[in-house]
Amino acid sequence: MLANLTLVDIEKELSNKLRECELVSDLRLTYEELCILERSYKEILGKFDDINFLVSSIKSFEATTTTILVYEALYKYRKSFWDNIIGLLNIESKDVNLIKDTFVSVFNSTIRKYKLKIFKDVGGYKNITPMISHSGVPNSSLSTLFEIATEFTDIKDIWPEEIIENIKYFIRYKVDKTIGWIQANEYKTQARKISNYSTTSSYSYESSSGVLCFITTATCVALNKEDDCEELLAFKHYRDTVLIYESDGTELIREYYRIAPRIVEAIESNENSKQLYQKLWNDYIVEGYEYLLKNDMMKAKETYINMVLSLCKKYDVVIV
Repeated sequence: MLANLTLVDIEKELSNKLRECELVSDLRLTYEELCILERSYKEILGKFDDINFLVSSIKSFEATTTTILVYEALYKYRKSFWDNIIGLLNIESKDVNLIKDTFVSVFNSTIRKYKLKIFKDVGGYKNITPMISHSGVPNSSLSTLFEIATEFTDIKDIWPEEIIENIKYFIRYKVDKTIGWIQANEYKTQARKISNYSTTSSYSYESSSGVLCFITTATCVALNKEDDCEELLAFKHYRDTVLIYESDGTELIREYYRIAPRIVEAIESNENSKQLYQKLWNDYIVEGYEYLLKNDMMKAKETYINMVLSLCKKYDVVIV
């Protein structure tokens, strides 16, 4: 897409493509195309000695700058996010912070301009994490993501196409929101620590496979509860040991997997999201948990289904 184009033409091309995207990573640039992009960027902007002219130029090439920031996160980010990016330019150490601030400002204005996905209050670093979120997932976390996804499909019979369809939401609500982007590679270690779990109903939970209780997990996180709190583990245990074996269990899980991320996204987009999560907790999750403690699986299932149905109606999510 970018071969043999001038930087000006690249800017126009990316600008047109971004209008069709939700995430910057939807551009689907290859590593080779990122290298082409960075070479063109460095050949022009890397020659500027005047810091004010450089700042103005970075702003002029907003689509290109934003794309570089996101794809650096995707392909090259390891320990220091800024090293490779700052290395594209010819600047003195005293000007580094000014340039970083300019990059952040350009990224944020570009996201707004092209009406791309805005990640609010995400974990990790305030300025860097939204860029990482737009990359989809850092390369350093891909193996972890693959393990989580394939483990879930093996046990829950979820189709690979459904994982691909929901991958942005999977990343957003599990890797980012629940445990933090920067800690993504530690997920397996954390998951294995969730063992020998028991409640008054003698639940035992030793599986790291229950990774997609989107609504309950999002509620727990929003209300500052641990991601291994008793309520969440009880629902996961019910799903993995009871619901999956019921006649309609697999279909319910598959449909929930499809719609729940969209419900959570709708809640997250509301400025009163914490109050909405609190209402879900009070009206449904606590009640369902109490039914589980009483081993009333039918009532627990009915309560959770009613919660999901009410949310689908509220946020116009279509059930198939």
